[in-house]
Amino acid sequence: MKIVISFFLLIFISQSAFSQMKDGKYEFSNEEITLNFTTSEEGSNIYHISLINHKTNKTITGEGEWYTVNENGSDASYDAPTGWYQFQTSECNYSFDIPKNNLILSQYECQNGLTEKEFVLYQK
Repeated sequence: MKIVISFFLLIFISQSAFSQMKDGKYEFSNEEITLNFTTSEEGSNIYHISLINHKTNKTITGEGEWYTVNENGSDASYDAPTGWYQFQTSECNYSFDIPKNNLILSQYECQNGLTEKEFVLYQK
């Protein structure tokens, strides 16, 4: 029984540890914005982030990371992603889960009159 439990625990840990994106350059966009970024260190770092607004032709840059929930300190009923990407610019904070068919970018805690918003972006 201990072997079976250990096996399932190993599978769970390995899926959590490798749930980030592969290292590389990425571009996602829609008619309103384009998000470019690079990941490294097995997807745990996100950098060279640029967010281009197509309406204003304004580009903002940011820095970020792969954020992991401390599962040991979370409520047993926690039913949400165990990790996500987050980054900050001079205007807003942003976060997104690992993209599947698209990337859903959340914009929050904004300055300069910008509002919370979600963007659905598609990979180029």
